[in-house]
Amino acid sequence: MEFGERISLYRRNRNFTQEELAARIGVTSQAVSKWERKQSYPDVSMLPEICRLLQVSADALLGIEKNSFSEKDDRLTGDEIMRNLRTRENPLELMFGTGLVEAVVKTPYVAYIENRRKELSAKGILMPLVRIRDESALDGREWMITAYNRVLFDERIEEMPEDPGAYMAEKLAEIVEENYGYILNRDLVCAIVENLRIAYPVLIDGIVPEKISYGLLHNVMSGLWERGHNPVFYMIKTIEKMESCLRLKPDMTDEELTIAVAADIEREDNYFKYMETKNGTV
Repeated sequence: MEFGERISLYRRNRNFTQEELAARIGVTSQAVSKWERKQSYPDVSMLPEICRLLQVSADALLGIEKNSFSEKDDRLTGDEIMRNLRTRENPLELMFGTGLVEAVVKTPYVAYIENRRKELSAKGILMPLVRIRDESALDGREWMITAYNRVLFDERIEEMPEDPGAYMAEKLAEIVEENYGYILNRDLVCAIVENLRIAYPVLIDGIVPEKISYGLLHNVMSGLWERGHNPVFYMIKTIEKMESCLRLKPDMTDEELTIAVAADIEREDNYFKYMETKNGTV
């Protein structure tokens, strides 16, 4: 049985239509149809959510039999295969050339990054875990920041900073803040929602992801960020507005929902806009 047949089987076992599964994952029903017809495959980042919804293990969904591997087998184990798949695309990666290895490892760069993560959280930004590694393909004193294999920052250090770890962590925080609309992903959205559920269970329970998928919420949040609004500051009203709009018009597009939510945010009495006007900065 191939992947498309397996996902179709497990979907039907859960009594989901293609449309229902697509809505919960945050993709189109055409995408699910293509998976089942073996015309394409879902992004590997979607696998945990698909497995959760279909109540099936990743091994079963991918057709990895437990008895296919043994200590005497030279092939990769199932866990290694999944780990390799997970690390093909990283939400955030900091790489440095071999000429910077000694300087970086001598500093508490992990603590520096954690401090920057806390500072960003005060701004409503949840920074994903950062993969840090040396990269021989870079120039000896070059370092780079990437997100999903997209280069966000690249620099060759001519004069070594007094504390390279602190310098890199500070620059990393700047780059994350500048590019958060791109870095934000569904796992981060899920973490933000689950944190909000603690204080506002009635707002979330039965609404996210049941009526508003993480994918749809992610798209609206990214859209708000592109419009210059930090969506985390408006999460409560964003979810309420989206639920209200979808109740009246279930087929509203991501863009229509973003515009509807933004209209509420961009009122004259919005605190940030009000203060900018009051202080003469607009």
